Amino acid sequence: MNFDQSFFFGLIISGIFILCYSLYPATQILAEMPTGEMRRRWWGLRALILVFIMGYLVYIAFTIQERHLEDLVVALIFFFGALFVLAVCILTLTTVKDLKQLDILQTENITDQLTGMYNRRHLERCLEKEISRARNYNIPVSMLMLDLDHYKKINDLHGHQVGDQILICIGSLLKQATRRMDIVVRYGGDEIIILLPNTDKTTAWSIANRVRSLVENKSPAFQDEFCKCKDVSCTVSIGAATLTGDKIKGEQLLQMADAALYQAKQSGRNCVVMHKVNMLTTPGDD
Repeated sequence: MNFDQSFFFGLIISGIFILCYSLYPATQILAEMPTGEMRRRWWGLRALILVFIMGYLVYIAFTIQERHLEDLVVALIFFFGALFVLAVCILTLTTVKDLKQLDILQTENITDQLTGMYNRRHLERCLEKEISRARNYNIPVSMLMLDLDHYKKINDLHGHQVGDQILICIGSLLKQATRRMDIVVRYGGDEIIILLPNTDKTTAWSIANRVRSLVENKSPAFQDEFCKCKDVSCTVSIGAATLTGDKIKGEQLLQMADAALYQAKQSGRNCVVMHKVNMLTTPGDD
């Protein structure tokens, strides 16, 4: 049975056009995705779309002389299949962009805007989780509380812009000195906290001294990245504390680290003090 050839060709050409257009969102999806298995799959899907386009061009060439009703059914299936592919690509692209934006918002919600370190809100969540884990599994949890020595004087002598750049550099240095599981937080001003999950006193002491030494000696990257900081002497005082047991509390760990930090300042700064029993907490200074 013959039928209107123009309708058949209209469906085929429209389907090919829709498939060609679907390559655009598919390419955008590839640009948004990180390297990995999912990216490779989308490369495969884009290649498959090209195969479908070539396949239907070949189909037209081989059925050019006479067309039957079943050819119209094939054309309809092809047309709506192309619409489905386009809809999937557009919906996926929208979802990927929305998820990426959500990830950015979540990252901004838990990070300090200036330094890129985590913020106090994130520390509260992580501290509660790590304390709970330490209780349940009877493992140690440690904390380092850092304070830049004479930071107020640095701001007064060199300006707040230099002070901000120093904080940024300190944040970069701390990434080198800590482990992936450690949580580095800008607690407030020039005060920084490093939460050390599943870390005993000996390891906490070692990490604290590595941090102190790295800041004191500074790396070439620190010297070169911000030329205004080259002539600025910068050291840190560090208070360290460790807790283990089924009755430990986050507030207790914070108080212990703060008390040890005060003792580090009283001991001449640029040093590490581990919290001892009955060490009193006293407000520190710059």
